[in-house]
Amino acid sequence: MFLLIDDYDLVASSASSPLQPLVEFLPQASDIGLHVVIARGAAGSMRTSMDPVLRRLGESNTPDLALSCPPSEGPLLGNVRPRQFPPGRAMLLSRRGFRILQTAFVGERDKP
Repeated sequence: MFLLIDDYDLVASSASSPLQPLVEFLPQASDIGLHVVIARGAAGSMRTSMDPVLRRLGESNTPDLALSCPPSEGPLLGNVRPRQFPPGRAMLLSRRGFRILQTAFVGERDKP
Protein backbone atom coordinates (compact mmCIF):
# COMPACT_ATOMS: atom_id res chain seq x y z
CA MET A 1 0.00 0.00 0.00
CA PHE A 2 1.31 3.42 -0.95
CA LEU A 3 0.07 6.45 0.93
CA LEU A 4 0.92 9.79 -0.73
CA ILE A 5 0.25 12.99 1.21
CA ASP A 6 0.79 16.39 -0.38
CA ASP A 7 0.87 19.69 1.51
CA TYR A 8 1.08 17.91 4.85
CA ASP A 9 1.94 21.18 6.60
CA LEU A 10 -1.51 22.50 5.64
CA VAL A 11 -3.50 19.59 7.10
CA ALA A 12 -1.52 18.74 10.23
CA SER A 13 -1.00 20.86 13.30
CA SER A 14 1.11 20.37 16.41
CA ALA A 15 -2.07 19.36 18.26
CA SER A 16 -3.37 16.78 15.78
CA SER A 17 -2.59 14.97 12.57
CA PRO A 18 -4.96 13.08 10.27
CA LEU A 19 -2.30 10.33 10.18
CA GLN A 20 -2.17 9.86 13.95
CA PRO A 21 -3.79 6.38 13.71
CA LEU A 22 -0.85 5.21 11.54
CA VAL A 23 1.88 6.12 14.06
CA GLU A 24 1.84 2.70 15.74
CA PHE A 25 2.26 0.93 12.37
CA LEU A 26 5.15 3.02 11.00
CA PRO A 27 7.97 1.04 12.67
CA GLN A 28 6.67 -2.14 10.95
CA ALA A 29 5.93 -0.43 7.62
CA SER A 30 8.44 -2.46 5.62
CA ASP A 31 7.16 -5.70 7.14
CA ILE A 32 3.52 -4.97 6.27
CA GLY A 33 4.16 -3.36 2.86
CA LEU A 34 3.27 0.20 3.86
CA HIS A 35 5.02 2.99 1.96
CA VAL A 36 4.38 6.55 3.15
CA VAL A 37 5.43 9.58 1.11
CA ILE A 38 4.83 12.97 2.70
CA ALA A 39 5.40 16.26 0.87
CA ARG A 40 5.42 19.54 2.73
CA GLY A 41 6.70 23.06 2.29
CA ALA A 42 10.09 24.03 3.65
CA ALA A 43 8.76 26.85 5.80
CA GLY A 44 8.57 25.84 9.42
CA SER A 45 10.67 22.71 9.01
CA MET A 46 11.92 23.16 12.59
CA ARG A 47 8.42 22.25 13.82
CA THR A 48 8.59 18.77 12.28
CA SER A 49 10.16 17.42 15.48
CA MET A 50 6.90 18.17 17.28
CA ASP A 51 4.74 16.23 14.81
CA PRO A 52 4.26 12.63 16.01
CA VAL A 53 4.05 11.18 12.48
CA LEU A 54 7.17 12.91 11.17
CA ARG A 55 9.02 12.18 14.41
CA ARG A 56 8.19 8.45 14.14
CA LEU A 57 9.32 8.40 10.50
CA GLY A 58 12.60 9.96 11.58
CA GLU A 59 13.01 7.41 14.37
CA SER A 60 12.49 4.65 11.77
CA ASN A 61 15.45 6.00 9.77
CA THR A 62 13.25 7.05 6.86
CA PRO A 63 15.22 9.07 4.28
CA ASP A 64 14.31 12.67 3.53
CA LEU A 65 14.47 14.36 0.13
CA ALA A 66 15.03 18.10 0.58
CA LEU A 67 14.69 20.37 -2.41
CA SER A 68 15.74 24.02 -2.26
CA CYS A 69 15.16 25.38 1.23
CA PRO A 70 16.25 28.62 2.90
CA PRO A 71 19.29 28.04 5.15
CA SER A 72 17.53 30.05 7.86
CA GLU A 73 15.08 27.17 8.45
CA GLY A 74 17.50 25.32 10.72
CA PRO A 75 19.03 21.85 10.52
CA LEU A 76 17.33 19.03 8.66
CA LEU A 77 17.72 15.29 9.20
CA GLY A 78 21.18 14.42 10.51
CA ASN A 79 21.80 18.09 11.40
CA VAL A 80 22.50 18.93 7.73
CA ARG A 81 21.87 22.60 6.98
CA PRO A 82 19.35 23.36 4.23
CA ARG A 83 20.61 24.89 1.00
CA GLN A 84 19.34 26.88 -1.94
CA PHE A 85 19.47 24.78 -5.12
CA PRO A 86 18.67 25.34 -8.77
CA PRO A 87 15.43 23.72 -9.98
CA GLY A 88 15.59 19.92 -9.93
CA ARG A 89 18.50 19.61 -7.52
CA ALA A 90 17.95 18.07 -4.09
CA MET A 91 19.63 16.43 -1.11
CA LEU A 92 18.83 12.86 -0.12
CA LEU A 93 19.29 12.82 3.64
CA SER A 94 19.68 9.99 6.13
CA ARG A 95 21.15 9.74 9.60
CA ARG A 96 24.48 8.77 8.02
CA GLY A 97 24.78 11.85 5.83
CA PHE A 98 23.51 13.20 2.54
CA ARG A 99 23.94 12.92 -1.20
CA ILE A 100 23.22 15.57 -3.83
CA LEU A 101 20.76 14.43 -6.53
CA GLN A 102 19.61 15.91 -9.82
CA THR A 103 16.04 15.10 -10.81
CA ALA A 104 14.79 15.14 -14.39
CA PHE A 105 12.99 18.18 -15.75
CA VAL A 106 10.34 17.90 -18.40
CA GLY A 107 9.44 21.33 -19.79
CA GLU A 108 6.10 22.35 -21.14
CA ARG A 109 5.45 21.35 -24.72
CA ASP A 110 5.58 24.11 -27.25
CA LYS A 111 2.12 25.56 -27.68
CA PRO A 112 0.87 25.93 -31.26
